[in-house]
Amino acid sequence: MNKPITASTYVRCLNLGLIRKLSDFIDPQEGWKKLAVAIKKPSGDDRYNQFHIRRFEALLQTGKSPTCELLFDWGTTNCTVGDLVDLLVQNEFFAPASLLLPDAVPKTVNTLPSKVTVTVQQKHMPLYGKDRTSVISDENTEQNYTPPDSSCPEYRSLEVTDTRFHSFSYYELKDVTNNFDERPLSVGGNKMGEGGFGVVYKGYVNNRTVAVKKLAAMVDISTEELKQQFDQEIKVMANANILLDEHFTAKISDFGLARASEKFAQTVLTSRIVGTTAYMAPEALRGEITAKSDIYSFGVVLLEIITGLPAVDEHREPQLLLDIKEEIEDEEKTIEDYIDMKMNDIDPTSIETMYSVASQCLHEKKNKRPDIKKVQQLLQEITAS
Repeated sequence: MNKPITASTYVRCLNLGLIRKLSDFIDPQEGWKKLAVAIKKPSGDDRYNQFHIRRFEALLQTGKSPTCELLFDWGTTNCTVGDLVDLLVQNEFFAPASLLLPDAVPKTVNTLPSKVTVTVQQKHMPLYGKDRTSVISDENTEQNYTPPDSSCPEYRSLEVTDTRFHSFSYYELKDVTNNFDERPLSVGGNKMGEGGFGVVYKGYVNNRTVAVKKLAAMVDISTEELKQQFDQEIKVMANANILLDEHFTAKISDFGLARASEKFAQTVLTSRIVGTTAYMAPEALRGEITAKSDIYSFGVVLLEIITGLPAVDEHREPQLLLDIKEEIEDEEKTIEDYIDMKMNDIDPTSIETMYSVASQCLHEKKNKRPDIKKVQQLLQEITAS
């Protein structure tokens, strides 16, 4: 017979079924990241750094739960259910907290699970006069859908007019992506990748290859909360977000820069972390963001330019590119040991100066990092010399 769970019960003693129930609440919207960055060592230092979080994140691709693995790992420190519940309540995970210790959650708090089912009245976009057969997954129990008559006034009003863009219905996109096939391209599926806002699928439209981005559902967030969230979303500067035009002019894409406004000179706290952890500033992992968070990410990009190496590689030492800064500061190596030899006409002085800029951008303390105007000035001095 199972012993009752109390505040003094060790987390490592919880049964697997209960831990999986907890993960059902915490895995959606990457809630486990909030917990991971809040867990401390007895010394007060963070228990999990960027590399640890990256490892937990990689478990998703193998079908494992980051929350389960996090609790398994943390449990080895003899943390208790009381410690876990305190952490859950602090981060507003009231439903899983009440699952462990019902009396620990204030009665006034709504503990409905985040996966609540919402029934909404749906309107479907017309298929532009072309009949299609609904593609239904073997695992899906939905009924066959008959496309609406596009001549019906109700649906004609949904068509987009006076635009250069072609509008697709959900069912058209479902068709061209083979029912949003979740299998990766390498095994014949359509999934190209995923990010903080959703999953990207490969599709074919008029014999052309297209990328279809399916946004992640956030049914537990009100419209007003969602609007506010976009002023507080953490995104990161990463090389994949920097595009070059025909003149090799850099263009920033696909992420929210720290807002160039007076209010964003100050710190903002957010509960949703979106982005690539290998580029994230330490404070960004805790949900604290300023314009200096982008400066840190840009420092990683500068290291990528100097070295020609990716920001993270689990088959390399160090696995995180930003860790070469520690090796250089400890005089174990120099920046010359990491220079990308594919570069022609290397100027050692320019490389040293560029690394100095990157090092300043990667300062652990955000207030010690330069602002973007200073970074621009330093880089322009390199090109002028």
